[in-house]
Amino acid sequence: MFKPQNKIENILDILNELKEDDSISKNFKKVIDNVLNILNKCDNKKLSCDKALSELEKISDDSSVDPSLRTQVWNIIHMLENISSS
Repeated sequence: MFKPQNKIENILDILNELKEDDSISKNFKKVIDNVLNILNKCDNKKLSCDKALSELEKISDDSSVDPSLRTQVWNIIHMLENISSS
């Protein structure tokens, strides 16, 4: 089973890939930057996951977000929820 740190590294990799995608809006990239900063700077992984979840949930229901991108966000949210609950 993966350790929480490995899971967070996987999430960071996914977020960095999304950040490099030219088809994603600037507003969405700002949220990604916020989440990356939260996950990189906070020593308390549960707290950082909760903060990151809050940021991502703001955009997960945004109707202007492409459905495939929304699915990726939901997957990241699910991964963060698993870390937060462990």
